[in-house]
Amino acid sequence: MRTIKKLRAKARSLPLSVKMMIFTLAITLTPILASGYITARMSTDFMLDHEREDIFIHTDEVSSSIDRVLRIRLSEVGREAREPYVLTAAAQTSDPQARENTASELQKFAALHENVKSIFIMDVSTGTVLVSSSDNEGKYFGNRPFFKASKAGESYASEPSRDQGQSILYYSAP
Repeated sequence: MRTIKKLRAKARSLPLSVKMMIFTLAITLTPILASGYITARMSTDFMLDHEREDIFIHTDEVSSSIDRVLRIRLSEVGREAREPYVLTAAAQTSDPQARENTASELQKFAALHENVKSIFIMDVSTGTVLVSSSDNEGKYFGNRPFFKASKAGESYASEPSRDQGQSILYYSAP
């Protein structure tokens, strides 16, 4: 409070010419500062709008790529499901040699595709894994959406999820 009173007292004691110069500067600089502020805000908004547009474009590109990959994977899963060794294994579930041969073929397929963690053939009536490229034999997956879709005769691709800390997608074919 004392500082303000001191400044007022000093301002009153200034000559009229100095007061006029300060007034002129204030009147001149206020519009310049205001327009500078407005210009800065507008350019920031423009840059943000441009960045948003870039993000939308990039998101569309990524989405298209993901859709393309999903279509390819579903096609591969459907093709693999129609392979003779899969159909044979599904028909001969009680033959241990046929199951072993099928597991070997599934492991070969998984080895060729680095992103494939596991492939399995399930029993439609029980929802359990008959033959697997990994250690899933005997596990129950009858309540999972990929099984329900295949049981209904549809191919399936899940949304990305996490399994033991890893990103994962589930695909299935009837």
